[in-house]
Amino acid sequence: LHLYWSILLAGAVREGLNLLWWFLAHWSKWHSHDDATMKSLWHPTVFFTDAWFLSSCFTLSCRLLLVMPCVCDSFFSNPDPVMSEWEQGLLAINTFAQGFAVTYMLRLLHRFKRILAIFKTFFSRTILEMLLIAVMIFASFSFAFLTLIRREHAAWTVTYLYRGLMFGDGDGLDRMGLMLGGSDEDNKAALVLFMVCGTILFNVTILNLVIAIYGNEYEQVNAETELHFMKER
Repeated sequence: LHLYWSILLAGAVREGLNLLWWFLAHWSKWHSHDDATMKSLWHPTVFFTDAWFLSSCFTLSCRLLLVMPCVCDSFFSNPDPVMSEWEQGLLAINTFAQGFAVTYMLRLLHRFKRILAIFKTFFSRTILEMLLIAVMIFASFSFAFLTLIRREHAAWTVTYLYRGLMFGDGDGLDRMGLMLGGSDEDNKAALVLFMVCGTILFNVTILNLVIAIYGNEYEQVNAETELHFMKER
């Protein structure tokens, strides 16, 4: 276990050293040019404000925040080699982040350049605005059902509502008021009304609208994939 956390920490340190190496190379180019125009292109402020540097610093900070508590706990606080629930959760997040980082790195290979179009489409302003609208509408329905269903915990209500609205899950629809043959309390008119409106709004309107907007945005970005690929390279 200690060896595993050491490997994760070494990976984070390696990323930090890569950032330092790129900064030193940038600094060297800045000093080597005498032309004012070329010198301005390699100014340190350009490096520190670059999207790549900011994203790399963010991911490195997240990795250090995830790894360091577990490393300290494994080496100094917890001699038991069995991983705690907290360590397992952080390890799962770290593993997911590493897999996402590897997928994102593939965008720089010519064979996988379509990944770049997928990422740029997903993080486009239009898609993010649409997802924000979907989250706000879901939050509105969640508050409405939390007001109507007071005998259960909030997590129980939101979980079954998510299953019912997003996936049309049978148990989620039944628990949220659409179960036939239930008691009068389980099938209140307000629950049925909100659930019917919610399923129509999400399963028919919101989800299909997100798919349509994503497809439209992807076509536009995909037409300029070569330009985006050359810029990223």
